[in-house]
Amino acid sequence: MTETTRTVRLPDHLRPVTSPRARAAAVVRGPHYRITVLTSRLLRLEYSPDGDFEDRASQTVLHRDLEPPEFRVLESEGRLEILTEHLHLVYDRGEFAPHGLSVKVLGGVSNYHSVWHYGEEGERNLGGTARTLDGVDGACALEPGLMSRYGFSVLDDSSTLVFDDDGWLAPGPARAPTATPEDGWTSTSSATGATTEPACATSTGSPVPPRSCRASPSGTGGAGTTGTPRRSTGA
Repeated sequence: MTETTRTVRLPDHLRPVTSPRARAAAVVRGPHYRITVLTSRLLRLEYSPDGDFEDRASQTVLHRDLEPPEFRVLESEGRLEILTEHLHLVYDRGEFAPHGLSVKVLGGVSNYHSVWHYGEEGERNLGGTARTLDGVDGACALEPGLMSRYGFSVLDDSSTLVFDDDGWLAPGPARAPTATPEDGWTSTSSATGATTEPACATSTGSPVPPRSCRASPSGTGGAGTTGTPRRSTGA
């Protein structure tokens, strides 16, 4: 007996409402990179050697169709800068690397530590949630959350599943991590993001109470989400 995948479109009442494609006015793009200014505090950073980028909704991010904030773009040979009210991105237009991509949190959060370089997880994170409480009896370590004493946090959306055209969850292409300053930035080159504003999670992810959003990224999706449709296989 040969196993085959049953391709059945998920009924509309079981499909989440999504708006995953960002508006063109929010996008700064080159041959191999795409930077989306989702809010003045939240960036999405993507790098792709073949120039293909992910526009489907993921378990973590359902909505990217947000009103673009005011921002400036400064371009010179080998250098791209994006400035919003709350952050300053500097990028050398090459493959994402610590020496070529950085985001500074504006507003005097810290004189020395409020600059994120690609690949950094960020120090002094205030913690988010635990992947599971199975087998836990007492205190346990927390995964990184959306708040940090240095004004930014990193959100890696590269391993979460994406929703396909039939409404099922499927593996996405290899993407890069995301960084977020607490006032808000995100980067995805697999899927990396940075944010400086935890409240941004309520506009890009599943609805959650504001208090939960500020405490941790729980409720925005992830591997621990329950009741999420997955395609079945059978004979």
